[in-house]
Amino acid sequence: GQFSHNNAEDMHKLLDSGFTIYDFPSFPHRGMLIDTGRRYLSVETIIKNLQLMFWTKMNVLHWHISDDVSFSLDLEGYEKLQYKNPTPL
Repeated sequence: GQFSHNNAEDMHKLLDSGFTIYDFPSFPHRGMLIDTGRRYLSVETIIKNLQLMFWTKMNVLHWHISDDVSFSLDLEGYEKLQYKNPTPL
């Protein structure tokens, strides 16, 4: 038969079959980069990428949000993200 990771009945059969699966990553850093600073991605596309990361066991998302030197983000409780004129490195 064919196994489907989206089928709960198949998953229960697999778990009840009595064998053990040893599954671990070969590398500690498994990730992807999305670059919405240079290329528009819809929210739907970003969510699909996050879901694919989950299914492929990726653990790092590098999100390039802006190409501007100063990217102010106004969030309550995170006032330090609101710097308007950052000092150059």
